[in-house]
Amino acid sequence: AQSWTEWLAAAFGLLAVCDIVAQYFQTYLFEIIGERMTRRIRTDYFRALLRQDIGWFDDPANALGVLTSRLAVDIKLIRLTVGQGTGSTVSSLTSLFAGLIIALIAAWQFA
Repeated sequence: AQSWTEWLAAAFGLLAVCDIVAQYFQTYLFEIIGERMTRRIRTDYFRALLRQDIGWFDDPANALGVLTSRLAVDIKLIRLTVGQGTGSTVSSLTSLFAGLIIALIAAWQFA
């Protein structure tokens, strides 16, 4: 009985280490994805601004301050959505579905 308990303790310890490594890579990779996407969107937005006709900038809704503010604020909102928030959502949904599958397999009589 003691060897089984020691084996379970070691398995949970290994599971904890694997979870720490997986969380690190999840955070790192989703931050990389978010930064690259933000850079690409900001570049595309700026290029689209440069392709506008000169008269387009005369409209008060397209003034320099409005455009730079929109460039900063809108891209930051996209960045907040794409980065770690998406990683947490994916992790939570994966845990939910894995738990449901394990529960249905382990105790299918209750379903």
